[in-house]
Amino acid sequence: GFGFDIDYKGFFVNSFFSFAKDFYKFDDELFDQYDPTVAQYYPVSRDLFNAWTPTNTSSNVPSTQSGFDQIAEAARSDRFLVNSSYLRLKTVTFGYNFPDKFLNKSFIKGIKLYVQAENMLTWTKWKGLDPEGFEGDGQGKYPNSKSVSFGLDLKF
Repeated sequence: GFGFDIDYKGFFVNSFFSFAKDFYKFDDELFDQYDPTVAQYYPVSRDLFNAWTPTNTSSNVPSTQSGFDQIAEAARSDRFLVNSSYLRLKTVTFGYNFPDKFLNKSFIKGIKLYVQAENMLTWTKWKGLDPEGFEGDGQGKYPNSKSVSFGLDLKF
C-alpha cells in the first residue's frame, strides 16, 4: 500500500491505499448466477437469456439445456477465474489541529477534531462483493465494511 499526508494551516489529510495487481480468484458468486438449475430458488444472471441455442450460436454463455455437470465442468475450467485486481482507499482522515494561541491560557495542550472514513472507495473490475482477500471464493464471507467516525483528541 501507500499513503499521503498533507498539513496546511492546521488542516490535515491522511490517507492510506491498498492494492493488488494481476490477482485472479474463482468467482463462486458468478458461477452460481450462471447455473440454470437454481433459477427456481435463487436469482440468476440475465446473461442466461442470451445463452447458446441453435439459433443463437454467437453467445459465449453455454446452453442452459446442455446437461453438463456444472460443478465438475467449473473445476476443469477457467471460465469463472476472474481478475480481482483492485485499488482501495482504506482510510482517509480529515481534520483540524487548533493552534496553540487558542490554548495558551488553559490547561489543554492540544485539540484535534477529525472525521475518518474506511473502505469508502474501491476501483476494480471484480463483480463480487469484495475483491480483497485470498480466499478461493467469496461465498459466506463478509466484505470489508464501510465506516465513518468522528473524533476529538484532547491533550492535557
